[in-house]
Amino acid sequence: MNKSSKSFRVQLILYSALCLIIPYNIYAQDHEKDTENSHDHREVHEVHHEFKHWRIAGGIGISLLPAGNHESEPVSVLAIPTIGLDFQYWFNPKFGLGLKNEFEIVTYVLQDENSSELEREYPLISVLVGMYKLRNGPTFYFGGGIEYEKSKNFFIVKAGVEYELEIGNHWDVTPEVYYFNKDFDFGGMGLSITFGKRF
Repeated sequence: MNKSSKSFRVQLILYSALCLIIPYNIYAQDHEKDTENSHDHREVHEVHHEFKHWRIAGGIGISLLPAGNHESEPVSVLAIPTIGLDFQYWFNPKFGLGLKNEFEIVTYVLQDENSSELEREYPLISVLVGMYKLRNGPTFYFGGGIEYEKSKNFFIVKAGVEYELEIGNHWDVTPEVYYFNKDFDFGGMGLSITFGKRF
């Protein structure tokens, strides 16, 4: 084998090695850039959609109770206007705890099965509830608490469903319907709408 033949083989081997190495380096650099860009995009996306654990909401509503007296007039259904303030903590997007507070802004008289009357003067209701939210759907809740009133406090059970309608920047409008029972004697239902903020 002559010198020129050996030289040609060495050049051929070097050329082949370069042809294999250069594309690999270009691919590695491009892949690294793509990975960095993807990581940066993921970080921005995570920051933008960071889960908010707390929610506070205030609103108005109406509670409906069967049979009673309002302004000394007997009525078959008591319609009681309320002002509400909710505090919620969400462990994750599905499960949370809430403290639901309502102030009934009228004085009324309840009648039990024995036609006994019990006056209620601006009671304050506070209920601790467990909450479960369906993905992109309504939130269901259930819990118990106290209705505070100067003559007599009631134990109260409450169950309901609400639906958050996001309006931007973690603000929402939430219609709600619920059932409640006071001291296992006076049951009724209610409707409300709240304006909330997550943070």
